Amino acid sequence: CLYFVRLMDKPLTATVETEINFGVIPANSLEVASAMIRSIYQPMLKANTFGYSGLMSAADKEDLESLNGRSVEHIEKALASLQLSTRLRELEPSEQVACTPTAINAAAASPEVVLRLEALVTDWCDQAEEIMQDDQSDQLKNADGDVMGPRTELEHWRDRMGVLNGIIEQLRTEQCRAVGGVL
Repeated sequence: CLYFVRLMDKPLTATVETEINFGVIPANSLEVASAMIRSIYQPMLKANTFGYSGLMSAADKEDLESLNGRSVEHIEKALASLQLSTRLRELEPSEQVACTPTAINAAAASPEVVLRLEALVTDWCDQAEEIMQDDQSDQLKNADGDVMGPRTELEHWRDRMGVLNGIIEQLRTEQCRAVGGVL
């Protein structure tokens, strides 16, 4: 993914390369997006680079800055959730199967490969069950033991959903699909 930021609020000329900053967002796009908002867009808005704040009311400017801050917070929470997500046991190099029909058929014909892959899938199921049965209800209580409000519960379930989505994404990889094809 590419991004472009105009340096000046005027029509572009033939020297566009000096009037625009650009870059590439790599695979870790959430980290980059957070860093870009924090280090590029927020300072530009505060410095009033393009004179937009003169066209905005004080309340609108404050809302915009608040929204940018909350965006960074949400992105950082998503990153933390991804880092906490459970990593399924990965295939050993000897267990890996190419995702081609011939390789899948050859692996399915080998009883020892099928047994190893069945054990791997059983481990994946055990990991998923452990996550589902993990009793986190104590996280919904404050220091006095009282149940916290609905916002806390929503965040709790959002975090749980993030962990489950992480597992689902891992199961969608080519290697996991090949394992499913063999079994």
